[in-house]
Amino acid sequence: MTGAPQPLVHGPYPRRALIDCLNESPRAGRSARVRSIVTGTAETIALPQPPTGRHMLARAALTEFPREPGWRAPGFTSATPWVCVFEGATVHGDGGIILAEGAVVQDTLMHCEEARQWFADRPQGLFLFSTAPPAPLSGTWLSLLGGGHWNYYHWMIDGIGRLAAADAEVLAECDGVLLPEAPMAIAEETITRSGITRGRAVRRVAPGDDLAVERLVVPWSMSIMFQPHPRLVAWLAGLVPPDGAATPRRIWIDRRAAINRVLANEAEVIAALSACGIVPVALEGRSLMEQATLFAGADLVVAPHGAGLTNLVFARPGCHVVEVLPYNYVHWCFRHLAAAAGLDYDCVIGGSEPAARDANVHARNWTVNPLAVRAAVEAALWR
Repeated sequence: MTGAPQPLVHGPYPRRALIDCLNESPRAGRSARVRSIVTGTAETIALPQPPTGRHMLARAALTEFPREPGWRAPGFTSATPWVCVFEGATVHGDGGIILAEGAVVQDTLMHCEEARQWFADRPQGLFLFSTAPPAPLSGTWLSLLGGGHWNYYHWMIDGIGRLAAADAEVLAECDGVLLPEAPMAIAEETITRSGITRGRAVRRVAPGDDLAVERLVVPWSMSIMFQPHPRLVAWLAGLVPPDGAATPRRIWIDRRAAINRVLANEAEVIAALSACGIVPVALEGRSLMEQATLFAGADLVVAPHGAGLTNLVFARPGCHVVEVLPYNYVHWCFRHLAAAAGLDYDCVIGGSEPAARDANVHARNWTVNPLAVRAAVEAALWR
């Protein structure tokens, strides 16, 4: 736009893996500029075979995410709870991209998007765009910034959920909190419920902001490679105690308002499940409390793959879960979450619509056999 101020361009910067940053200071014999604080231990989570899904999985040419461990794996090892501390670092934008000792920390680009987080990844290095030179922040600041904060799953698991990795001793040292400038309304609810801003300064960070932070504390995700720690599940469940309101005991998570990965015959699936007493419920517009109460009251949750299944953290142990997935986007994040929460998990596999085969796999429309979903539901009700 004519007359609009041009953003400042910084870089190009090389990328550096976080593990290299952690190891660099000891090798050089210097005081550590980047250090880790381990606050717990990893746990091994069993992954029972999906009772119905295993037969479909064995026959389908799948594309799994993550590819390891695959669906046949008997379990996974969760992330280790830990916190990273940077002595003198620049934080770029609401994605929380960290620049330390002249290099961008590769790991902090996770789920960031160039247009949203004001950066450009080029062969000669990474460029950061900002509205002004870095603003100095003295003291110790806790960062809850990160890519994907506009997505319910990523905010709960990789945003506010990172507080589960920080113990009381770590949090007591933090003078302030860095938060996205414009999070979702439901994210604001989680921030308030967590109490993290009480007694601390708060800095809202926009995409083009750069901050030169004296000491930066970053709790690390408790679900690296979609392998969640049970402590994360327990922390999120404690964030929103259900209010005891009467809710349906058997629910289908209705995604007919979705604009990507549309289940084209969802109405047919809902009709097929009606005889099983399953009630379709849409989550759009519901508060965090309403969603938590809905899942806490359910004995059976059936749903197409989507961020609404993040609410499995609020379900009671033993709740039956049937997830419906397209064969070319078999993402196990919710199977793993269900296992960490002690839920009974099964799945049904569908397929993409022929006309959509060239679309982005994450957004592609698809269908599923309604009778296959009903069979998995009936099997779950007998277990």
